[in-house]
Parts: sequence; structure tokens; C-alpha cells
Amino acid sequence: MNIVYDDFKVIPRHTSASLILFLKFASTVVFNVIGIYAPENVVEYPWVLINEAFHHYHSRIFYLLCLHRNLVQLYSVSVANGVVQRHVIYAECLFDCVLIGLYVHEKFVLHNLSVFMSFHVLIHFAISLLSLFSLYVTRNIKTMHLS
Repeated sequence: MNIVYDDFKVIPRHTSASLILFLKFASTVVFNVIGIYAPENVVEYPWVLINEAFHHYHSRIFYLLCLHRNLVQLYSVSVANGVVQRHVIYAECLFDCVLIGLYVHEKFVLHNLSVFMSFHVLIHFAISLLSLFSLYVTRNIKTMHLS
């Protein structure tokens, strides 16, 4: 009798990675919901990605995409298995690194290195380190199934 185990059902979620993803979800979901309803009421905090075009129609689309990201985070924390959670963490890591790059690109002026020590960059650098840490703790989860 040949028993085949389905990786998607067998591999559980990692607790530390779930906690990190839930922290990222809880810290931004309220701002994204408010951004869909009234983008001009979103308060600027260093850990929230702020869209500067509040008066344009596409700012609501931006916050809708951010809310979709929050729902994917919540799904990977509560319902998904370990493999799906690891793929979500890959995307989160890439998003966090790109976010730092975009902020530095927008704010960097020649001979002004203080942008690297700004509160926004430091917080998102810490969040990126948390994402990398969650990749490290889930390193034993297989992401490719060879059959």
C-alpha cells in the first residue's frame, strides 16, 4: 500500500511567523479601512504607507489593494497551512524591502544621508528584519514539492 501525504494538508503554520503577520495586519488594517472611506482622514504614522494623492480617485484603489494585503495576511495567520504561509512571507519580505527603497528614493537628496536615519526607514527596516526572521524560523517548511 502506497501512502501519499499531501504537503498542503500536513504542514502546519508556524506560531512565530503567524504572530509577526498578525502584528503587521493589526497595525495597518484600520488605516486602510479609513483610507477606503475617506483618504483625507488617514493620520500619518511612520509604519503606515501613505498615499500622497488624497484628492484623486486612485487613492481609494491604493487603500483597497492595501486592504487586500491585510486580508491575505489574516488568511495566512488563521486558515492557510505552512506552505502558503511561507509564500505569503516571501511576498511580505519583498514588499517591505521595496517600501524602504521607494521611501529612500523619494526623500534622498544628494549629500543628505539623514534620510537613512529617519523614523520611517528605521521602523520599516525593523519590520523587514521581522519578515526575514519569520523566513528564518520557517526555513524547514518545504516550498517545492517534488513528486
